[in-house]
Amino acid sequence: MSDSKYHGVVDRVTNGIAVILVDSLQKQFEMRQQDLPIDAKEGTWLSLTLDNSHAHVLNATVDHTQQKKKQQTIREKLNQVKEQSSKNSKRKRKH
Repeated sequence: MSDSKYHGVVDRVTNGIAVILVDSLQKQFEMRQQDLPIDAKEGTWLSLTLDNSHAHVLNATVDHTQQKKKQQTIREKLNQVKEQSSKNSKRKRKH
């Protein structure tokens, strides 16, 4: 039996239970907050090892590469919104 690796994000932590979303499986998993990596919090991307049935998280580590990619994507989208907003406000001033 071999385990499966996936990417997931910590969606929320409530009463010491973290909810981790795994889009590629369209599933969510619950883990005790104390079982997460020490620096994991809401919004942190994780590399997950799941059992073969995809029912349980066996291991979770912070996925720094995925974290940086997602942060870069967010920055780019924010810049696009700012640029569009700036263009729209300049158009309004001309009228």
